[in-house]
Amino acid sequence: MLKTFKYRIFPTKKQLKNLETTLDECRWLYNHLLEMRKTAYELSLIHISEPTRLLSISYAV
Repeated sequence: MLKTFKYRIFPTKKQLKNLETTLDECRWLYNHLLEMRKTAYELSLIHISEPTRLLSISYAV
């Protein structure tokens, strides 16, 4: 059995804004990579592996 802990955070308005921005960027990146993976599979039945996706991120940055 795993033990879990819950912590409440009380960010300031500035911290909350930064947190929302970071989460929005993560959401956008996840959705973009998912779309890229689905499109590649639909067009050529190719499975894009995790290392390939990570490489595409490093080139984009």
